[in-house]
Amino acid sequence: MPLLFLTDFYPPGFRSGGPARSCYNLSVGLSSHTAVRVLTRDRDLGSPLPYPAIPTNTWTSFAPGVEVAYLSPAQQGFWSIIRWVKQSPGAVLYLNSMFSLPFTIYPLLAIKLGLIRGRVVLAPRGMLKASALQFKPFKKRIFLALFKALGWHRLIVFQASSTAEAQDISRVFGSSVQVVTCPPVPEIALMSSRVVHHRSTGVTRFCIIGRIHPIKNMHEALELLAFAESPVQVDVIGPFEDAAYYARCQSIVRQLPATVQVHFHGALPIAETHDLLRQTDFFYLLTQGENFGHAIFEALALGKPVIISDQTPWRQLSDNQAGWDLSLQNKASIQQALKHAIEMDDGEYQAWSEGAFAHVQAYVAESDWLAAYRDLFFPGGEFASAT
Repeated sequence: MPLLFLTDFYPPGFRSGGPARSCYNLSVGLSSHTAVRVLTRDRDLGSPLPYPAIPTNTWTSFAPGVEVAYLSPAQQGFWSIIRWVKQSPGAVLYLNSMFSLPFTIYPLLAIKLGLIRGRVVLAPRGMLKASALQFKPFKKRIFLALFKALGWHRLIVFQASSTAEAQDISRVFGSSVQVVTCPPVPEIALMSSRVVHHRSTGVTRFCIIGRIHPIKNMHEALELLAFAESPVQVDVIGPFEDAAYYARCQSIVRQLPATVQVHFHGALPIAETHDLLRQTDFFYLLTQGENFGHAIFEALALGKPVIISDQTPWRQLSDNQAGWDLSLQNKASIQQALKHAIEMDDGEYQAWSEGAFAHVQAYVAESDWLAAYRDLFFPGGEFASAT
């Protein structure tokens, strides 16, 4: 068994956002080239109940070439995880979190103790960004200090999704660690489902997709819409992860003018998210940091111009009439972009919609993701047979 993913969340889970999508897209994308297995939790982020109608604690065929074991909490202890990993002898282990106890810490401890052998790749999934480390900083500093003291960083290969993330990894663990940069694998098939969308004559619709959490900076995105004099509708899709922060955002909404209507939908399955996104005019996210930004890719793939911060890999958007990537320190430029979007007529909108779609077409054309992941998992060799 050549490749074993270990990840906290995997479809049908959708509440964790980007990491689950990254694992899904990559596992399915690689499945025609090498056999893939996935170890994951049996329930979604924040849910007390397991996924309905999905067998737990057994290998289940998820897609051609992909088997998944959805583990109950009782099967997520140290020795249980080791037993599950050993069911895939010789596999390259692919860890998808810095801080997961069952799916990162336990496997690394087992490797340190010599209970598991073989190549190990760890994808931090943006968790080493300075903006991410500012939340629960004391616990994270202690953990990272122990990580280095135990020498775990010398046992593994780090996978970065961008040059910026490679720099984050080196900043935390030093320049001597092994880092390989591979582009994330987005949902490329979504591009074929794009339909032409025309601007509404009355209301400008924005869509925000992300966890209700301070790192997504939603309070500021909402505050900056207070200038709007013509009707605006904002659809916010994402789990209510931080109750106090959600209450803060609701308080801001109550202070907005009547021209701005905000609807919090909570977390939605991916298909429903895409359906709602197709109905909106612009994607809007003033995030403090995105490792990749699957929702940004998906918006662009559906031809939606985006208004985002400059804290993502998606840059030079206005040069290509695909949207705006703006400094969070320059509130005036953000409001200027919002004003431009609100005042845009349908003729101009169609040009920007084409620009958004062309931007992801160029990204996909330039991304040789398959070769990159072959070299990450099987350096100097070829994919093992998927059969």
